[in-house]
Amino acid sequence: MTLADTLNKAYQNYQAGKLSAASKLCRQARKKSARDHPDILRLSGMVARKMGDFSNAEKFLKQALVIAPNHHESRNVLGLVYLDDGKFGEAEIEFELSIQAKPGYLPAILNLCRAWIQSGDQNKASAFLKDLITKGMSTAEIWTAYARALHASDQIEASTQAFYKALSLDNQYSPAICDLSAHLLETGRAESVLEIARTDTNDAAVSFLRLRALFNVQRSEEALALGRDILSVSPDHTETLKACSQMLWMTGLGEEIPTLFETALQASGNKQSVFLRYMKTLIQMGQEDAALDIGKRAQKRCGHTPGIEFLMADALIEKGDGETALNHAEKATRSDPDDVVLACNMARSLLMVGRGQEALQTIRHARRIVPNDQFWVAMEGTALRQLNDPAYEDLMRYEELAKPYMLSAPKGYDSMDDFNGVLLARLLELHRFAQCPLDQSLRLGSQTSMDIKNSDDPVFVSFFEALNDPIREYIGSMNSDPNHPLLARKQEEFHLSGAWSVKLGPLGNHVSHVHPEGWISSAYYVNVPDQVAGSDDREGWINFGAPPFEVPNASTPEHYIEPKPGCLALFPSYMWHGTVPIKSGMRVTIAYDVVPG
Repeated sequence: MTLADTLNKAYQNYQAGKLSAASKLCRQARKKSARDHPDILRLSGMVARKMGDFSNAEKFLKQALVIAPNHHESRNVLGLVYLDDGKFGEAEIEFELSIQAKPGYLPAILNLCRAWIQSGDQNKASAFLKDLITKGMSTAEIWTAYARALHASDQIEASTQAFYKALSLDNQYSPAICDLSAHLLETGRAESVLEIARTDTNDAAVSFLRLRALFNVQRSEEALALGRDILSVSPDHTETLKACSQMLWMTGLGEEIPTLFETALQASGNKQSVFLRYMKTLIQMGQEDAALDIGKRAQKRCGHTPGIEFLMADALIEKGDGETALNHAEKATRSDPDDVVLACNMARSLLMVGRGQEALQTIRHARRIVPNDQFWVAMEGTALRQLNDPAYEDLMRYEELAKPYMLSAPKGYDSMDDFNGVLLARLLELHRFAQCPLDQSLRLGSQTSMDIKNSDDPVFVSFFEALNDPIREYIGSMNSDPNHPLLARKQEEFHLSGAWSVKLGPLGNHVSHVHPEGWISSAYYVNVPDQVAGSDDREGWINFGAPPFEVPNASTPEHYIEPKPGCLALFPSYMWHGTVPIKSGMRVTIAYDVVPG
């Protein structure tokens, strides 16, 4: 095989996703003549990047640039390596050098804007793109990037119009269809998605969004049929597997879920990704033993991979078997101690077996990597509590930081009872399914699918306007403390990140959980059963401090807030919080997260 043949075959394998084969061929090509062929080094860098090997990707691309310093594609790919690795400044430099080497080079322009948006400088991206549009660079790609920058700046309506402009230039441009469809679904406009995400496409991403829209407008049979069509072509499309299992579960057809996955396993050649989704779904269904059985099958077919070992630990934690879970968690983390996802079951199982000091070491290592991830702050609190460390009380400060506020009636309403009545009626229209989603914390209830924060419905607009004063009062009451995970992030400016409603029926409750991406979390009580008021056993009350797994010396709630119609509870997003089940009636809430900035 000639060098050109080796390079061509390596590129074909790269495009087909056969990265190990592509890497091997690149290695052979480098041995033959790497110094004279920057294309080999560039492709080696591209393959290494896709494999997540950023160090080697950077090395190969820099070597290619020594030979051809003005090669725009090598600069662009090196920028992508930095972007994937979270090195935004370095990525920006490489994208700008790529554009300098070839003015108007669209991939680098789009990637430069991605870097700005991901680093929080979306205003710079939108100004840059607006200038390009003004100068005549009016393409579907540029308008889509502009729409994304506007969306990141919470300019929702302007973003929507920009997406529609992109589609007017190219009505088959998949990124615009997908982003606009996702936004329309968030804002409850599923019917509009059906107009743009058409059936005459071979794009699985577009078809998947159409599936979601069909389900949201309660055309469940059509949605499931489309899901099966997608899986017949792409049986390992895990998002479709997840969505179809959700639909089956929420429409009372949960018994069909195993058949869905067994068919996908057979059609995909027993791909690990399908096994993992199957295990996760069974765990969410409360079928831990079945998940462990599937895990053993997966081990035989795919080996003892970190993903399989992680989910084996997950199932065992749900069963309360911390000792055996720890064995699997240790195997999962062995390959990459810095993977904070894999580390979570290591920390949980260590806490379950009473090894709090070792758990604390794992937790603090994770917190250094993701300092604002509220899950790890919660885990640190649980470890400190198990160890009777006084730092636990300083972290939690339940009386000071978990507070109720009574809202005042918004303008145009005579009383909070009047307002809550209108709000409740509108929310009940959005609670379309009797069964709760598989991947949420509620039990025996339902949750809205749209982000009601983005709705232009007057009652929702009034609700969110009414939140401004209590949120500002809560933030204003915070003391300054650079070492406290809530207080260190204090600033006057804030915005809401997502908003949804939960309806709980008889025996319904929330399993204890946290909001990993939040800062301040909330629960607003729209409707509360009469018997909850002053309940001796705190029926329906929100509780704080109890983790969702058994931890010696740290498993019981430490604080409660009594729910009342019109009451808004605000608390740090890292506090474990759940609810005591209600015995009868209906409890309806709205929740949202507050983030700084």
